[in-house]
Amino acid sequence: MIAPTWSRIALCAGLAACGGPGAPATPAPAAAPDAGVRAIDPALVPELAAGLEEVLATMAAITDAAADCPTMARQLGELFDRSAPLFELARGHGQDPEAGPALVAALDARAAVVQPLVERIARELGRCQLDPDVAAVMERMPTL
Repeated sequence: MIAPTWSRIALCAGLAACGGPGAPATPAPAAAPDAGVRAIDPALVPELAAGLEEVLATMAAITDAAADCPTMARQLGELFDRSAPLFELARGHGQDPEAGPALVAALDARAAVVQPLVERIARELGRCQLDPDVAAVMERMPTL
């Protein structure tokens, strides 16, 4: 299992959007290792943790800058599509007896940076919490 902190992060970010019934320039998430490579490599752990943090930073930038809820939904959906392979690779590493604990430690070490991002995301998602498109895209947010 991946670090409980990061599982809660995804849940926390999703709750704000799921509570009710012109794209800005945002940084691309860190490049995920080749999604076609499924071998567990503990040396990838720092890169995976950095990539996951970058996804949250990009998500915060999107939710901060989106002019309206449809734009927010579209941009979040695009981010989630781009980052799905990274999350898949991280989940695989998280289940590995050697890489899993290292990934948990790497993610926990980033908690002080990630928590403010989660708070920004939750706050900005709140303005679109009743938008059905935002709620639907948050349902498919990749999680650990």
